[in-house]
Amino acid sequence: MRELQHVIERLSILGKHRCAIAADLQWFVPTKPDFPMPNELVTLRELEKQYIDWVLARSGSKARAAAILGVDPSTLYRRTRGS
Repeated sequence: MRELQHVIERLSILGKHRCAIAADLQWFVPTKPDFPMPNELVTLRELEKQYIDWVLARSGSKARAAAILGVDPSTLYRRTRGS
């Protein structure tokens, strides 16, 4: 939800039209996902774990990863416990 709010704020500042149009969204939609999707079908829990690990590896700290993911650091700690 927070990301959507940020996109709407950026659109209102950077948009060239009175109302947002699809062309305005090209700045906010990646051309391809950077997160490597698993080759086989996995549970949502496993996909979440892989994504959290991926964000942790790129963010440099659990506090920054929690901020990027939009969760409390204690939530991130609970979800990564045992990994």
